[in-house]
Amino acid sequence: MSILSEAEHDLDDAFKWYEFHQVGLGKRFYECVNESVQFIAINPLTFAVIYKSLRRALIKKFPFGIYYNVVLETREI
Repeated sequence: MSILSEAEHDLDDAFKWYEFHQVGLGKRFYECVNESVQFIAINPLTFAVIYKSLRRALIKKFPFGIYYNVVLETREI
């Protein structure tokens, strides 16, 4: 699984925003994102295609989604 650098920047920005508003909330955000990423890695076809081959997994407890593609030939996410 590879993560775009833009997505990493978005995650860092969200972490900082949540930590600014409540200490420890950024950590909980990262934990929820990590749970979703692990679930996607094991079950990449679970979430519906929302546009062409793009899929979206919503993060539990936070208003964020993970957008991803599955390349079946190479088994990459």
